[in-house]
Amino acid sequence: MAAVVQLALALGFARSLGWLNAWLYGGLLAAAKVTSALLLTRINPDVVNARGVRHPMSTRERAFFSVYIPTSLSIPIIAGLEVGGLGWTHHSAMELVVGAALWTVGAGTIVWALAVNAFFEPTVRIQHERGHRVCSSGPYRFVRHPGYAGAIALTAGIPLLLGSRWCFVPVAVVAVAFIVRTVYEDRLLREELGGYEAYAHETRYRLLPLVW
Repeated sequence: MAAVVQLALALGFARSLGWLNAWLYGGLLAAAKVTSALLLTRINPDVVNARGVRHPMSTRERAFFSVYIPTSLSIPIIAGLEVGGLGWTHHSAMELVVGAALWTVGAGTIVWALAVNAFFEPTVRIQHERGHRVCSSGPYRFVRHPGYAGAIALTAGIPLLLGSRWCFVPVAVVAVAFIVRTVYEDRLLREELGGYEAYAHETRYRLLPLVW
């Protein structure tokens, strides 16, 4: 569904069905959704089931999603308007390759994190009813929040995939939103999840090794 919505927004606002970059982006989205569903159902069905259950959200969570959802939807809209209204933005083959690589690495990191962490839910909370414990395997060996790192990398690749310079504005907003969410989630886990403080001392970086 997400792939269809994103593709429809991009093509609709571009007023063109022949925009190949948008079709490539939609294809990557669809492939990632299908691949992740097949892998996770086999490897980590607990996380699939858990992510299907809604939980009450804190004020901070509601604030995050009120920024993240409309800003993410604005990306294909802005790209479509830029292409349809102003003509094709300068776009090199190298930019397309870098964009596809960023998007693929980001999506792969998210799926990897989902595959090893049974407690990877959309809502930030301590999952007492499920025996919440620290995950330190897979990508969690390198950074404490690989899902968010992957989401930022994935989003950063979209303007390059679509050839839209203006898309970097909402992408920057999304990145800041994830950084802020990382800060308060990390603080919550340090304070309330047993073993997380020791894990944080062992895995020093939140999102990017050697940086932060």
